[in-house]
Amino acid sequence: MSKLLDWDVMSGAERQAAKLISEHSPLSFMRVFFQLNQGMKMLCNWHHRYMDHTALRVLSGELKNVVFNMPPGGTKTEFWSIHVPSYAMTMYDRTRTLNVSYSKALVEENSNRIKSIITSDEYQDLWPCDLGKADVANWVITDERGRNKHQIFSRSTGGQITGVRGGYISEGFTGFINLDDPEKADSAFSATMRAKAQRIITNTLRSRRASPDTPVICTQQRLHTDDVSGFLLKGGMGLDFAHIKVPALVTRDYIASLPDEIREHAERDVFSGQSIVRGGVEYWSYWPAKETVEDLMALWDRDPYTMVSQYQQEPVALTGGMIDADWFKTYEQLPFLVWRGVYADTAQKTGEQHDFSVFNHCGLGVDGNLYLIDVHRGKWDAGDLEAEALRVWQKWKDWDPFRPAALRYMRVEDKSSGTGLIQTISKKGAIPIEPQPRGPAANKVTRCMDAVPWLKSGRVFVPAIYDDQGRKIEHVKDHRGEIVASTDWVTPFLTEASAFTADDTHDFDDQVDTLFDAVADMLISNNGDFFSGNWL
Repeated sequence: MSKLLDWDVMSGAERQAAKLISEHSPLSFMRVFFQLNQGMKMLCNWHHRYMDHTALRVLSGELKNVVFNMPPGGTKTEFWSIHVPSYAMTMYDRTRTLNVSYSKALVEENSNRIKSIITSDEYQDLWPCDLGKADVANWVITDERGRNKHQIFSRSTGGQITGVRGGYISEGFTGFINLDDPEKADSAFSATMRAKAQRIITNTLRSRRASPDTPVICTQQRLHTDDVSGFLLKGGMGLDFAHIKVPALVTRDYIASLPDEIREHAERDVFSGQSIVRGGVEYWSYWPAKETVEDLMALWDRDPYTMVSQYQQEPVALTGGMIDADWFKTYEQLPFLVWRGVYADTAQKTGEQHDFSVFNHCGLGVDGNLYLIDVHRGKWDAGDLEAEALRVWQKWKDWDPFRPAALRYMRVEDKSSGTGLIQTISKKGAIPIEPQPRGPAANKVTRCMDAVPWLKSGRVFVPAIYDDQGRKIEHVKDHRGEIVASTDWVTPFLTEASAFTADDTHDFDDQVDTLFDAVADMLISNNGDFFSGNWL
């Protein structure tokens, strides 16, 4: 398999060799058909062999129920939701697979991908079969008498799951229930969403097993201690689950803990990359050919919660207790705005352990609600801080000329580096900048309590990061549908808000500081009414 497979020029012997290789294991099948269907070689890493090792144990009956946690972008969907079902239909007489995900678009795309493999000329040459019902949510392969031989059901957790099942009441492997990211990433911040996902697991999916021997496989990036993976591992479904996790940053101890069949491949793939020592521990990227250790460490610095949860598979509870992320409403497109402001919180020092400096771009909607548009965060010295302030102002200044929603000013906390920033920029007259008014007793907790009623009443909006179909939303759009920002700041922002404590035991509060200022200025000072700003 050193050269790219081309079915049209392969000899009969080469095609039979490809068949034998494909039948060896799900990963072998995936590597062959990745080339045949997508015209490129699959970039294989040790963790693919770990998934393959696990899948073979499930197919043989050695393992039944499995929670497999791994970082985003690790091709778990490609393996578990597309090629394992395809392989099972190839190797077993009769199967029924129920693919479930939070995203309707994702499960339907996976269903079409499986169908494209089975109906491809290459597959039909090797394993001829007939396609019966061909609906994307429910399609079948029939035998020579027209009876159902293999079935694929595809459902989203937000849709109708009743009436379908995984597996049959027969001996041996007859199919499985596959939970591929059963909840959205933003459920980490919503107890309501997590509880809903858990109810679906217990009230609906548990009964979708055709028999007690039907395996349940959950593949997920960890989101929260009480996400679906955590719920299953704590026995919430009433079943026992084996737990396998692949962290994005791996250590020698982790590699040493792997099964013998996997360890040699992991050592070859992982130790070929660079390493970084942090806190006396040496770390490598789990997949250096795809994601560098430097980039993963940068994510750790920027968004520790996402890193330890979604990438390291070691979620921690967000137990700040002051702010519930469910209070934030979301928008996919901004309404007409009346005016906008920039609220800045500047760090006292730029060292690694000190706070970030933050610029928060907000707007007051014609509906009287506060809309967070963009957040820019980093660590800069005094000179760089001034340059960043001027840069973000220029970036955010322009708006729809027919509905200008003027960017009135930049407001900055008047202490430490903030004082110097106000003085320097004011002297130059570069942008309208002024101190953010705060009373002498207005500490962070007091200001938080002032903001809470406005949050609870649904008056503060952040960009949605998923649409109704579960598709990721990458950009913030204004009332015209024009892109005005990225959404990559939303998760770190909600993480910090959820972790904010009354006793100052949280790690950072620079972003929520600017939120409190924006609420005070746009909602409290205006009594939540934009008409009081005399904007007409």
